[in-house]
Amino acid sequence: MMFKMLSKIMSRSLIYLVILLAMGSMVFAAECVGTLSAPTKLVFPGEEFTVSFFNAEPTSTGLDVNLNLPVGLTTVSTNPQAGNPFNVHKWTITAASAQIYDASVTVDGLCEKNFSVNVVDTVDNPNLDITVDAIPDIMLGDSAPVTVTIENLGTGIATDVSGLLSTAGNANLEANTISHTQIEVAPATVSTDHILTPTYCTGNSFTDTLTVNLNNFKNANGKFMTPVSQTAQFNVLCTDLAFNTLVTPSVTSLTQGDGFTISFTLKNIGTINATNIIISLYVENSTSPFTTVSLEDLATGESTQYSKDVSSSSIPTGTNEIKTIITSTSEGSSTNNEAPSFTMTVSAPAATPQKQNNGGGGNGGGFSSSILLTLTEDNPSVSLNVKKYHTIKYKPEGSEDWIYFNIKKIYDNYVELEAKIPGPDETVKINKGDSATFDVNEDSKDDIRTTVDSVSTSSAIIEFSLLSAKPKTKPNILPMFPKKTEQKVNEETQPTEPKPEVKESFSEGVLKFIETFTLRSKAPIYSGMSLSLLIILVGLGIYFVSTRKPEY
Repeated sequence: MMFKMLSKIMSRSLIYLVILLAMGSMVFAAECVGTLSAPTKLVFPGEEFTVSFFNAEPTSTGLDVNLNLPVGLTTVSTNPQAGNPFNVHKWTITAASAQIYDASVTVDGLCEKNFSVNVVDTVDNPNLDITVDAIPDIMLGDSAPVTVTIENLGTGIATDVSGLLSTAGNANLEANTISHTQIEVAPATVSTDHILTPTYCTGNSFTDTLTVNLNNFKNANGKFMTPVSQTAQFNVLCTDLAFNTLVTPSVTSLTQGDGFTISFTLKNIGTINATNIIISLYVENSTSPFTTVSLEDLATGESTQYSKDVSSSSIPTGTNEIKTIITSTSEGSSTNNEAPSFTMTVSAPAATPQKQNNGGGGNGGGFSSSILLTLTEDNPSVSLNVKKYHTIKYKPEGSEDWIYFNIKKIYDNYVELEAKIPGPDETVKINKGDSATFDVNEDSKDDIRTTVDSVSTSSAIIEFSLLSAKPKTKPNILPMFPKKTEQKVNEETQPTEPKPEVKESFSEGVLKFIETFTLRSKAPIYSGMSLSLLIILVGLGIYFVSTRKPEY
């Protein structure tokens, strides 16, 4: 009987124990609320590493936050905090040997947070190899593609790879950087494309060097590897123009605004035809040219002599050193691109007095670069001696609008004139001896013709005339009185008295005379007035003759 009772008690106790163990296992299997931080990369034996835990269990109390380490891991230092929630606990740990260790953190025995640490003796490292595809010859100013390929010949992956491309000749590189998050072990490769545009060349060609540097990359454990680099050479081709002679100006002293001519000889001593050739003239120490002149293309080996007109309007007054530089589409940099400088003395333009020309030009007073032009039917043409920057002012009769003619350029054989009239401005080039017409307004009688009579490098004589002007002619006037007739005398008798002239016959003669009074062309108004006066006088004469009493 006693035995049976003991058996029942032991059976129940075992059942309770199993239940308690099962419940304990269930409780311990719960994951703690919080954040655990442990090494995710490889760790070496003896290397210290840190484990931290942010406790977010709202029911935890006391200091029962425990780090549970297996054999082989040792705590070097701890930083336990109060077990209340929202505190961070840290431990510094070392490993005795290489293996994978499983550990955990528990809070009040109610929950746990597990982690693993991989401790190794060695780490496989990457070995990056760079290849640059062959770069073709590039004409200066043109572009070429460049492909860079990276292959990992090592035993471990490469991470956080970054690099930079550059050239010795400071060529422009579109996308000059390299960036890869990870490069796997070969045979996997990665490639990047770049655009190369050379900016420097000397003589006929220049050999430039492209350098690819991989400055930063790491192994799988985050250790920085030794930087690697690769170089590739390429040729930049260019033209080579040279001054064969000095640049010689036609004058060395002139008035600002006057034109002059430069003479020089160019030769293409390179192996490439030169295109888009431009001569630029600079005042010494200036970075911008005061004028440029475009030239024809020049084939390789070809030499040409040039004479080009240049304006001095942008040259400062005083004595200046003028330098001349030659450029072309693919011109290389060399000393033969610049000619020895020449000296040019420039004086300020003198004030010009206004003149009256044939009674029509000028206003008779003051000194100015503005000239007043007056054209009328009586004086329809005026010649003016003008210089560059002179302005001719003209107001048509009956108009309130002024017309301006600006002299923009004067060269040896032509004048460039700008007309500011109602509507868009008009600029024309008039060669010596040629004319240009301008529609001044809706009334065609006010339209103006400009004729360049003569021109030099500093001045020109221009005739301004009304298009409506007609040549003046004199009327064809017949003799007013008929010739006297002879009177016959009878010597044997008394002289006979002349018979009085009949009024009707005299009037008839006057009418016939008037019928013969014609004009060869249209006459000005004063000719009409003269004719009217003549008719009045003839009428008075008829009146006095008709009222005269005959004397017998």
